[in-house]
Amino acid sequence: MGAVPSITIEEYLRGLLVNYPLPDAVINGILARRDIESGAPAFQRNAEGAEPLNWIRKRDLATADVYFAAGTLVNGGSSDLNDEGDREYWRSLANIIYKKYGEATPEEAEIYDASGLWAGSTVNGNGWCF
Repeated sequence: MGAVPSITIEEYLRGLLVNYPLPDAVINGILARRDIESGAPAFQRNAEGAEPLNWIRKRDLATADVYFAAGTLVNGGSSDLNDEGDREYWRSLANIIYKKYGEATPEEAEIYDASGLWAGSTVNGNGWCF
């Protein structure tokens, strides 16, 4: 097996969206929501090369949260995220992962505009904090 990259979870999550930096508040909110410690290694393989399923689930759901955030953020620049089709694509990727793990999608949780929640608050106690 090849070497596993030594990157933090923040670096991993930021790298999911090429050419679009997510605000720190969004990344921090995702980490808090998923109970992931800041600075944790993105890949946590044991001596046999396997990762704990609990960690894979957390990382996958954090990935979905990044995709969902990309699908809701509006960028004033020239990023691809300005296009509604691209934003819909990111939301659909997020929803695939949420459904894989049996989580309600943000739409199912009745969250449509979460832009006012970036400070880490929650809506109706459901834990969404973008």
